[in-house]
Amino acid sequence: MLFQFLCLLLLGSGIHAAQGPRNVRSFNGTRRTSIVHDHPNPDHCDMFENGGKLTPGPAHTRTKADIVFGTEADWGSHNYITNGLLGGFDVELTHALCAHMGKTCAIITVPWQSVWPSAYSDLGWASNTKFYPGIGYLEKWFHCSMGTTNLRERQQSIAFTSPYTNPVRTAYIASSTISASAAGKKVGVVSGWFSTAYFASIADSTATTVSYNSATALWAALLANTVDAAYIDENAYHGFLASNPSYTKQHETDVGSEGVSYGCHPQYGDIVTDLSNALAAFKQTSAYTDLCAKFPAINCDTLRNRTFENTKTFERQDIADHPKKRADYVFATEADYGMWNYLQPFGSAGAQKTGQKVSGETEIWKVNGNTAGSLDACMAMCNTTALCASIDYAPAGFCIGYAKTSIQATMVSDAAYTHVDMVASGGLGGFDLQLTDFVCHYNEVT
Repeated sequence: MLFQFLCLLLLGSGIHAAQGPRNVRSFNGTRRTSIVHDHPNPDHCDMFENGGKLTPGPAHTRTKADIVFGTEADWGSHNYITNGLLGGFDVELTHALCAHMGKTCAIITVPWQSVWPSAYSDLGWASNTKFYPGIGYLEKWFHCSMGTTNLRERQQSIAFTSPYTNPVRTAYIASSTISASAAGKKVGVVSGWFSTAYFASIADSTATTVSYNSATALWAALLANTVDAAYIDENAYHGFLASNPSYTKQHETDVGSEGVSYGCHPQYGDIVTDLSNALAAFKQTSAYTDLCAKFPAINCDTLRNRTFENTKTFERQDIADHPKKRADYVFATEADYGMWNYLQPFGSAGAQKTGQKVSGETEIWKVNGNTAGSLDACMAMCNTTALCASIDYAPAGFCIGYAKTSIQATMVSDAAYTHVDMVASGGLGGFDLQLTDFVCHYNEVT
């Protein structure tokens, strides 16, 4: 109580620390205390009780933070705690961007399940099929989460900055050969990770999935032969492979992400805009080159020109619209109430064969959109009909299948090139959303 009283004197009535049992409720069988407010934890006392004495705490900002970032601190070279110290590519990048923007920033460590939970069992969802964001976002522990892979499912409810990496790849990690669908194998995954959701879409019905709460626990299970393989992304497996040469990566693929970005609460469109602008400038500097060299396991934005806009377009109907400035109002929706509000399955709004004959090229089928539905459509065209020799996923999110030479003549007479463009569709929609959009535009509010 003495500590809280002194903090109150130092910081005034704007203190945002948890006081007593206020706002306590049960979450997954545990008690937790939270204070819901408009600005995530901006004031830091930076003092703690130690045997009745007040002792200086960690080196955090002593003024009100402009931006608060959350990090799991358990994602390979991106973010980690080693020997008790927070570090990683994301952490150093964040410090550099804040300095560039002239902003005061704070970083807090949070469990990944508070960012993207695998389930909301206490709210009736045994699995998070709607990709609802975690309590860290909903209760505003932070403005943005660093080191967050931008997937269209996540982007429906969270605004993403431009990426600072190339699209993220995933793979099986095993000491023996495993099929692409893991038929008959026991595969370990990390709960809530995007690689886990992708594995569920490709796993054979005879494969067994075992979920772990962290990459550390997954690696321990793999080494103990509790599972036959791990399915995980490159940001986590590089370090493991370097230390365990008897294991190899197999069936590595780009699952169609937009890359690693900052994922921010959509209310803070101004922060998203500032971060994207700062990233665009910082990626052109030698400091970005040096940072990438310092962390070679990070798949940095090779061309330094990757961008992302939270704006729906004709070609990308699957992208949700989020504001570019601070929102005046924030509306919530279950996205599971018939035509009132829903999360429409991702896919394509129809295909149209286009293009022209180009001599000397292989046939290409190109699906516009980086979603599971579009990728499935491309693979169906290529694999199911045995037309393609290989499939690539380009940075722009296209699924490109390269045709076998022997069937070119049967597909396109006296030519070797054509493609199919499919408009990506799906996402958040319904009467409620269209009405809300109309009301906001009518009242000229964000």
